[in-house]
Amino acid sequence: MDALNTVHVFAFLEKPVSAQALEEQLQAFLRQYQKEEVRLEFHSVSYEENGVMSEKPALLLPVDSILYFEYIKSKKKVRIVTENMVYEYPDAISGLEGRLQPYGFETNCRGILVNLKNVAKTKGYEVVLKNGVSVPLSQKRVVQFKGRLNEYIHNSGE
Repeated sequence: MDALNTVHVFAFLEKPVSAQALEEQLQAFLRQYQKEEVRLEFHSVSYEENGVMSEKPALLLPVDSILYFEYIKSKKKVRIVTENMVYEYPDAISGLEGRLQPYGFETNCRGILVNLKNVAKTKGYEVVLKNGVSVPLSQKRVVQFKGRLNEYIHNSGE
């Protein structure tokens, strides 16, 4: 009863655990729980709304709403671009790469991290997002980015 009611067990695997059984249960878990909206928290966020600059001490954004992150070297800030808003907060892009990869983000060129969910296509050295916005794709990262995009599409069923 504790396993069901306290821990909220998802599945049971018998020992010795086979790699295939583990993989199947992990995929089933991800299919079920990826439907839940994941939100990321950012601190000391500034943004412009109706011509007025504002700040929030903390901001929660749904992962799916983020189109891409861009590092603004002159300000030492990261720009968060969503469909309707642009936010900035102090951080380094390098720390975001590893943290956001499990959520489907990939570096397409130095200083830009794209949400693969919002990619419509790649065209030459550009990544075209579903809203029509294009961001650069560095020649050095083309193969890795396209491979990760194909893997993401295959695994997510998009």
